[in-house]
Amino acid sequence: MTARVRAGADLVLSDVVLAGATASGAVLFAVAEGGYAAFPDLLRQVAIPGALAVAVAPLLALFTAGPRLGRATVAGAVAGLAGTLGLELVREIGFRVFDSMPGDIAMLMGVLATGRIVQGPNLLSDLAGWDDYAFNGALFGVTLAVLIGGFPRRRGGAP
Repeated sequence: MTARVRAGADLVLSDVVLAGATASGAVLFAVAEGGYAAFPDLLRQVAIPGALAVAVAPLLALFTAGPRLGRATVAGAVAGLAGTLGLELVREIGFRVFDSMPGDIAMLMGVLATGRIVQGPNLLSDLAGWDDYAFNGALFGVTLAVLIGGFPRRRGGAP
């Protein structure tokens, strides 16, 4: 495989990761809140396929373009998850100790995801909300890592 073909594959697969991460992230919450679609439907129809794209594209890149995209995806996911958990720690302290931060966004995402907005939260909705909240943070990190730290560069005349 020539350098030009590898570089092209790297660029296309990077685009797939960016599209999947962007489509699967927090924008779905905003779309649902705008009344354009139901949040559970968006999770099933957009988030899951997007997450699969984020997982599969770096694996394909290993065989076509090298490990760069996989490293950027993993590093971004870890950094995004760590940042989300750090943010949540500060928010929880502010909310519970100082009464100065807004309510529980993970709980809100959970009741929306499980269709329990009227009944209120339960253990399943809380777990779903935290899962979605952590997932959004990880995908935000993936987006930043691929765009800023690992997007393909031109080398030796290759696109």
